[in-house]
Amino acid sequence: NEATGITVSGANFTAVFSKLKGTLESYTLNGKQLINEPLELNVFRLPTDNDKAQTGSWDASGIRKLSVMSGEWTVEQSADVVDLSIENIYVAKGTNRFTTQVMFKILKDGAIFVNSVIDPAIKEAILPRIGFRLSMPEDFEKLSWFGRGPWDSFVDRKESCFESVYNSTVSDQWVNYVLPQETGNKEEVRWMSIRDNSGTGLLFVAPHKMAASATHFKPEELYINRDNRKKHPYEVTFNSN
Repeated sequence: NEATGITVSGANFTAVFSKLKGTLESYTLNGKQLINEPLELNVFRLPTDNDKAQTGSWDASGIRKLSVMSGEWTVEQSADVVDLSIENIYVAKGTNRFTTQVMFKILKDGAIFVNSVIDPAIKEAILPRIGFRLSMPEDFEKLSWFGRGPWDSFVDRKESCFESVYNSTVSDQWVNYVLPQETGNKEEVRWMSIRDNSGTGLLFVAPHKMAASATHFKPEELYINRDNRKKHPYEVTFNSN
């Protein structure tokens, strides 16, 4: 427990939890970094052609990019388990904010169980997405999942995507739409793994089912508002991570 964060280590892993960001910010396994940008609340995605009626309200709400006011960590430790919990407030614009309660249970083998409660200040608003995201370093390109596939699926468009185990790459999740928009989403996912060529990586497991995606872009990099966004595929610059 240091001034800037809390470090939890095992025989072959190190997890660092930031006091400034109020979240897991780094994870290293066998000396290889697997997480290099913090786990954070995400309530935005690239608007699609079908979202035109909503983009004005999304722009006005300020959900494209959130800032965090972190709380205080609560730490409980036993012989085999470390439990961390924290309450943060993610601020969008004006009174639009989201209070999150997140609990991390770190096991001695390096597995981390994450539970969260997300409470929006504005109730019954239509949000493009609600969940969490993180970034991994470059070279983690191999993508596998057990869920709907092989192509994109959404909660209201998934019946043509059958449930199975699929193998692909992160790069192949990009679809070259005329107007750059949300791509790569997979519905009813039980688990998703992202690995490098050696097979090292992260495995994300849902207690039941989740929607999940892995991409080489962040939506706020391609979209500022409905009048200021990347309008052609050639304008898109992909990240290495």
